[in-house]
Amino acid sequence: MENRKAGRPAGTPKTDGRLKGTPNAITSVFRAKIDTLLTDNWYNIQDDLNSLEPKDRLLFMEKLLNFAVPKLASTTSEMAVEIKVGKQLEDEIYID
Repeated sequence: MENRKAGRPAGTPKTDGRLKGTPNAITSVFRAKIDTLLTDNWYNIQDDLNSLEPKDRLLFMEKLLNFAVPKLASTTSEMAVEIKVGKQLEDEIYID
């Protein structure tokens, strides 16, 4: 028997499935259902929110914000700083 590697050979173009950039249909349906649920029950949700303790209310709002506002990627930057000290200041620093 001949041993074959599964899948397409490397470099073969994609021929099926979603095209790049096409939104996932299930995700959009799910988001629409959540939107409808929240819209239809908004006053109940508001009453429940008002009945919470302040700490719990803030936690609930924080969790909702994760869905409303996109998270920003954390970034770090490193910067090398070179301080040039004038001769007069240098002499003052090292005076005994």
